[in-house]
Amino acid sequence: MSGVTIKAEVDSADLKRAMKGLEGVESKAPRMFRNAVNRAATQTMKQLRKGRGGYVVKAKAFNAAVEVKRANAEHMTATIKSRDKPHSLSDGGYYKVSASKKHGLRAKVRKGAFKPLTTSDGRKAFYAGVQTGHAGVTHWDVFQRKGEERLPIKKLAGPGVSKMVKAIFKGDHGEERLDPFIQKTLHEEIAAEIAKVKGARK
Repeated sequence: MSGVTIKAEVDSADLKRAMKGLEGVESKAPRMFRNAVNRAATQTMKQLRKGRGGYVVKAKAFNAAVEVKRANAEHMTATIKSRDKPHSLSDGGYYKVSASKKHGLRAKVRKGAFKPLTTSDGRKAFYAGVQTGHAGVTHWDVFQRKGEERLPIKKLAGPGVSKMVKAIFKGDHGEERLDPFIQKTLHEEIAAEIAKVKGARK
């Protein structure tokens, strides 16, 4: 089981900068920071979901593996956590597999062309039935031989949602990196909160 955690949090520099604009209404700071952090986390989740569009994983499967913990007045950190494991390539919620006589089995993790499931020495992937433990019920998975012999074989798996989230966060496929996005958004939200407080004082 692999995991990744993304944080939106107020640091000491943010705190010092913001408090200069809150003289006389310092008591509003906890709620102001909470609101700013949570909105930054919300915007970050929107970016992650936008990045998901580059993968064939279904929204339901992606969202089920990502948890958002919002900040509160006592804890000024919002976290986005994804904990997931690789899934069998036969899992249609995460990947797509195509079979043909000409190309054999091919798989797709990201949108675009299917990639052949063939090793450099020519070992092709194949479907094989696996007993589920229920009478008469067989589950079909994608396997590949480990060597030239018929056995042993290994079940092929694709990256879990955590790896997808990490790739989106790092901008591995040309997207904007999310660490500077989070900081920029958080600073903008804090500034908006300060402006709101100052406006209410007029």
